Amino acid sequence: MEADSTLLPLAISDFSELRQNGMVYVDKTRMVYELARNDVPIFLTRPRRFGKSLLVSTFESLFSRGLEDFKGLEIENLWKEERTYSIMHLDFSRISGETGEEFKEDFADELKFLGKPFGFYSDQTDYRKVERAFDDWLQGEPSNKYVLLIDEYDHPLTSFLNKPDDFKKALFALSRFYATIKGCKKAFRFIFITGIARFQKASLFSAMNNISDITLDPDYGSLLGYTQEELEQYFDPYLIHAAQTLKMSKKELLARIQAQYDGFCFDKSAQYRLYAPWSVLKFLNRPASGFKQYWTESGGGLTLLKEYFTTHKLLNPDDYDKEQRLTKSKLSDPAKVNTINPIALMTQAGYFTIDHVDGNSFYLRYPNGEVRAAMARMYTEYLFRNRSSLMNNLNNIVDAIKNTEADKIVQILNTAFLSIPYDRSKVVFNEAS
Repeated sequence: MEADSTLLPLAISDFSELRQNGMVYVDKTRMVYELARNDVPIFLTRPRRFGKSLLVSTFESLFSRGLEDFKGLEIENLWKEERTYSIMHLDFSRISGETGEEFKEDFADELKFLGKPFGFYSDQTDYRKVERAFDDWLQGEPSNKYVLLIDEYDHPLTSFLNKPDDFKKALFALSRFYATIKGCKKAFRFIFITGIARFQKASLFSAMNNISDITLDPDYGSLLGYTQEELEQYFDPYLIHAAQTLKMSKKELLARIQAQYDGFCFDKSAQYRLYAPWSVLKFLNRPASGFKQYWTESGGGLTLLKEYFTTHKLLNPDDYDKEQRLTKSKLSDPAKVNTINPIALMTQAGYFTIDHVDGNSFYLRYPNGEVRAAMARMYTEYLFRNRSSLMNNLNNIVDAIKNTEADKIVQILNTAFLSIPYDRSKVVFNEAS
């Protein structure tokens, strides 16, 4: 097999399209099979760009098309269910709205769009009336007719993190929706929900108290992301091509990729180490461009963090380069939005990862070089925000060091320290445990 870059599934989140075009697919279908056997709602969080949407699409293909797209995959010899189902796919990232009221209006339209192919109709515009009509309609639907797939469930809430009134309005709409889904559970053969953060007040956990949260489950620790074995098994021709392009041995290349993109861990036993799929695919697509920060440049979690830190104190940057300890409950239990532990939030967003476990505590660290560099950049932006002239001046320090201009170096550093806006970004230490 040659390294054909057109077969790398970059920006492809449609499983059927991926399979029909013969693109590289890391076979995770044994775990897909285990999950698809369930009749209880399943919940999973992972950072952005880790393949959640592709996983949702995989379930959509399985339940709507059977094994048509799964030839040669492990699930082909496991899945015996011949019946197919009607799919309701709800992606909250597609529901806009600059305010809480706009979100409710857009959500009402989305509900009408969601049910229209199956006979639901409402001429109302008020969200409460549309949602009530949706509830009434679902109550009359046959048992096990639908599969409900929800992507980015937390997007409406993270969008309004710093707007309390809008947050409450979005929360109201979501709570009614999840209560309806719970009350009409008989209509659904399978429910799968993904997101990034685990918010107690998302109403998901209170309305759907029978939900199975597999976020930290070791059985699904490698469900999203690539293990070392998978990287070498599925991408060997691309690794050889990259090594040749960069004039490295394959061993040297693997060490560099591992240091830059590996290290993510999502299971409570700290069993699996995973590569960020987006970073690996982008690198293998253009190895001549070097080991860039692909995941973070694509917005891997930064939006969520920036929203949070807009109204919360910025923690000590030096403290973040040290191992962090977090009690298991603070990472595994859904948190209130306004009191979520910053370390827990950063772990959910992918900026910290589980290094090891000891008793009732997780020990956390940066997963890799890519994330470490991104965090340094983020803190610099916050400490020196609105100081563009200073940042331009700091760029001159490299030249000053090269030319051994000691006086100039001291002058630049003094200017930097004096310009840190301590009044707006108080540096504090955080008790993570």
